[in-house]
Amino acid sequence: MGRPRVTSQFVATPAASPVAVGTRVMAIIGPGSDSFTIQEAVVKGSAGGEDTLANIATAIVKVGDYKGTQNYAATADYLLTGGKIDWSPSGAGAKEPEVGATYYVTYTYDKDEEVDYLPYLTDNFSDVVTKEGIIHATNGVLDVASYLTEAAQIAFNIGVRQVIICPIITNDQAGYEAALTRLENPVNSVNPYYIVPLLGSLAIDEFDAVKALALAHCNKMASEEFGKERMLYTGKKNYGGSGSELGVDDFVNEAEALLSSREVLCGNYDPIRVIDSESIVLDGCFQAVSLAAFRCTQFISDPMMNRPIVGAFTGFNTRWGDIDIDNLVDGGVCVAEELSSIIKVVDDITTNTSDEIEVDINTVEARDILIMTLRTQIDRKFKGARGTNSVSSELKSYVEDYLAQRVADGTIAGMGSVTANRQTGSLRRWEITFTYLPVTKVRDIKVKFSVDIGLAG
Repeated sequence: MGRPRVTSQFVATPAASPVAVGTRVMAIIGPGSDSFTIQEAVVKGSAGGEDTLANIATAIVKVGDYKGTQNYAATADYLLTGGKIDWSPSGAGAKEPEVGATYYVTYTYDKDEEVDYLPYLTDNFSDVVTKEGIIHATNGVLDVASYLTEAAQIAFNIGVRQVIICPIITNDQAGYEAALTRLENPVNSVNPYYIVPLLGSLAIDEFDAVKALALAHCNKMASEEFGKERMLYTGKKNYGGSGSELGVDDFVNEAEALLSSREVLCGNYDPIRVIDSESIVLDGCFQAVSLAAFRCTQFISDPMMNRPIVGAFTGFNTRWGDIDIDNLVDGGVCVAEELSSIIKVVDDITTNTSDEIEVDINTVEARDILIMTLRTQIDRKFKGARGTNSVSSELKSYVEDYLAQRVADGTIAGMGSVTANRQTGSLRRWEITFTYLPVTKVRDIKVKFSVDIGLAG
């Protein structure tokens, strides 16, 4: 499949506060680690007594005197008693540091619900690792406690400058509802534009309930009371069944239900990441993270940045055919592609053989305008007309006249053959092809697309 083209339409104007000129910020809501792991230097107190740690330890990872390369063993040398290091074991072979000596304890302790679950703005992935824990998978499945860290890594790898991390206390509807309430206030004077809840581990009933809460949050924040436009990005797995993918009709139905809302649904694509030396298939919510992160990397002066996309996304690892893509676009579905590891968001699409012309931005933009205008004019002229045997010839003549006008005004250098035929098995859709010569190139461009002209019969 060739490279999709990029065009879009304005549906809203930016209202969120950027962290810097030309950027927008996303807020990622989800589960992270419920504890911290730290290393603390401790001065040994009385022999066989207890040493108090700065925090109440819930588990000991390691106790050691690194100067003497001496490691101490749980149970045999020490106990964890009331969150403290207890040196009471005194059996044969039991060891403990000398009184007054410094030793080191690596341990975990519970987060404070009043302090450690507040949303925070960061430009440093290491900061997220420290607060939310390392990325870890168990038996080929990403640990739920690693969701926030994994999502932040995806966002920073794509190129976001800053991201708001909003950890949830409990991985359920109540946890997400509390987190959304916290996001009603700016975080370090920044209001997020994209809201991405990591719902992939929830059951379907809770998924729908939390998604509804998040959408209500976006609508509330865009009201006159708050005046902050927000877009919700959500994602599902391939939920058409095990190993299956959503078809075109399914995506169109999803999109039609979302076109008037602030929600963007990402589906039909499960990102694959290497975690703990294994290829792990992530939940679809991580695709929502990647697409929202891509949007954050665009400049506000960029036209795409001022064009919020609503509806459904189809995954950029799915290879749709020409007609499928046209059906998706006509149904309000946005298609994403990955080109040289860069995610591209595309709309109003036709495809062609990928070559050096396809990636030439001037040629691509000129063709975008050409096709978008032609689509719009065909829709205005033919939509709802009574079908006759002459529709194909009328469409062909209309396109020929349009291209001739573009040659006359210098938009294109020349035009070739034009065809317009009813799509096989369809009463409403026509396939149109034509060839033209761009002004800046010495070879022709071939275009093929379909259009639903909604004949009255």
